[in-house]
Amino acid sequence: MSAGGLLHDVPVSSFTPSTPFDPSATISRAFEIYRKNASVLLPIAFGIYAVNAIITVAVRGSLAGSLVVSIATAVFGIIFQGIVVELARDVEDGTLDSSVGQLVTAVLPIVLPLFIVGLISGVLIGIGFVLIFVPGLYLMTRWFVVGPVVVLERTGPIAALGRSHTLVTGSGWPVFGVALFNIVLSLVANLIGAAIGSAGGDAGIFIGSWIVSALLAPATALVVAVTYLRLRDAHGDKPLPTGVATADGPQQAF
Repeated sequence: MSAGGLLHDVPVSSFTPSTPFDPSATISRAFEIYRKNASVLLPIAFGIYAVNAIITVAVRGSLAGSLVVSIATAVFGIIFQGIVVELARDVEDGTLDSSVGQLVTAVLPIVLPLFIVGLISGVLIGIGFVLIFVPGLYLMTRWFVVGPVVVLERTGPIAALGRSHTLVTGSGWPVFGVALFNIVLSLVANLIGAAIGSAGGDAGIFIGSWIVSALLAPATALVVAVTYLRLRDAHGDKPLPTGVATADGPQQAF
């Protein structure tokens, strides 16, 4: 695959975006949601990542410990991402109608599908980076919104990969820009966390990991969630109802 064809948008019939995807507006909207709902997002994030930080400090230093930390980080991240996606959809009408309990309850039944789709996409994207690099970028972009697809459309992992690919069609380069923004944001935040940790020993590692993860997770998850919602708009999909999703299947037939 050549670099020039990295995000070549495969024609799908005579697809024309209903509302062109705007990466700047998407990122701005994500941070607007963060600001207006910080009182809900941050307590959840600090609670979840406090547990994760405790596990990191408690079991670090061995191969088994590293495995435990990796699994715990993935599971906590998946749960929180699902909560954020539910919240982003709920506030599309301007208000948050669901309680924290409802947001959490809506996500728990789909933790396993989220974990599976994250594992599949992560492995394949990693292979793409190792082999030629460019395919990794391509898959990273095409599968950028696979998490929200699972959460809000209640699809299986394989179907979610295809659905994400379809949603990104017509907006490949803008979505790549949003994905790159998330990567840079994460790198900067992690560098700050590492600096805090190196200055404070075990306590610094705990505090740095905890604070950075809790502050960063809502931002990056909201960017992904709003990207998904705006891509639906670009494809002219029917707006999702507000409130939490149910386990009764997709919100609309595709």
